[in-house]
Amino acid sequence: MRNFKLTLIGLLALLIAGLIPQVGQTLTLKECEIAALSHSNRLASNAALAQQSKAELSEAEGMKFGSVDLTGTYGYTSETMKINFAIPGTPISRNISFGDGNNYDLAATAKLPLYAGGAVKARIESVRASQEAAVVQLTLDSIAVLYETRIAFYSVLGAEEKLKAAKIAADRIDRHIIELDSSLKFGVGTIEARWQAVGRQNQARVAVISAEGELRSARLQLGRVIGEPEKANSTEGSLDDQLIDPADRDTEHHNRPDVRALELRIEQSHYIETGAQAAWLPSLSAMAAYHYAKPGVSAAENEWMDYGVIGLNAAWTIIDWGARPARIQKAAAMTRSLESRLNELKTANSTMISMADSKWETARNALDPMHNQVEVETTRKSLIEQRLKLGAATESEYLDVLDDLSIAESNHALAKLKCRLAEAEFLFARAANPTQNQ
Repeated sequence: MRNFKLTLIGLLALLIAGLIPQVGQTLTLKECEIAALSHSNRLASNAALAQQSKAELSEAEGMKFGSVDLTGTYGYTSETMKINFAIPGTPISRNISFGDGNNYDLAATAKLPLYAGGAVKARIESVRASQEAAVVQLTLDSIAVLYETRIAFYSVLGAEEKLKAAKIAADRIDRHIIELDSSLKFGVGTIEARWQAVGRQNQARVAVISAEGELRSARLQLGRVIGEPEKANSTEGSLDDQLIDPADRDTEHHNRPDVRALELRIEQSHYIETGAQAAWLPSLSAMAAYHYAKPGVSAAENEWMDYGVIGLNAAWTIIDWGARPARIQKAAAMTRSLESRLNELKTANSTMISMADSKWETARNALDPMHNQVEVETTRKSLIEQRLKLGAATESEYLDVLDDLSIAESNHALAKLKCRLAEAEFLFARAANPTQNQ
């Protein structure tokens, strides 16, 4: 968590310094990762949710300190208290009215919860767990963004390697056709051999066109990941550059951020259940108020006056027609559901790490055979080329070995790509910190 916070601080510093790489240019993997983190709508959305959770926590913590309210009221009463004074046996009498029906009250009231059966504390801890889960989710999202960026980056490198191999194969055929044309001028060779080579040349050109299209698509996909989907970005790097050293491979099961986030959600659910159970208990609060009112407490005088009120308020819900048990059952059911999801997630993560490690090992083991196959086909090409010059090999043999060499080169590039992608998948499965391997 601390490393992730440092990453965000570093990213902010880069933004301020204007060092975020501009898209539409040649980018390294690290530059792509920085750009992806800075342009990710997913991270921006969840960062806002984390801020929302932080605000909710502040709101919940403020509840335990009560409140101070300022109020002002005015009311008119059509009837007022009246007293009739009369002297018995005489016609003398007099009506005395208290007030004129106008009531004014300005008040400052302080309220403080004294006891709520633990509901206030449960509310605070519930929101705190939610806020921590939102921060952990932000960490997980950053790891997902890095994984997506690495996949897109190495896909571009793989497409570049495929295009390079296709162009080399096309150049070989072009040079061979030039040699055949030269031979035909001296009456050596056949026109059928040349047309056979031209057929292979057309296939090679189609392969180049296809590889160019794949490269454009891969670059546009990388552009989408780093925030500029309309721009095709070139990459600076090599498929020979390892993302992680096999010696640093760690296959032990570590809790991923998604596990921690779900644990916090379970903790939150427990506190919600505790808060629901607190509703069975009574509540007690204190209040104190200062009033400046007319007529205040002396209707006879009907003048502005100030006075104070202090008191306690106790409440205890006796019957709510099953609402409280329903809330408790709801929270308990949510806790059980989350616990089941947590067990499933731990099993899935353990399996994911094992599968990613196996996939990475398979990809690594395929590198040397693929490299050796390129050397084998290169040697075969040289031998058949010599035999062809001596007339001891056919044109078909030579064209076939050129195809075999092109396939071997493409497969070797694909093997390197698979190894890099497997490394990225392994890091994602292990949920390596965003600052790792940079």
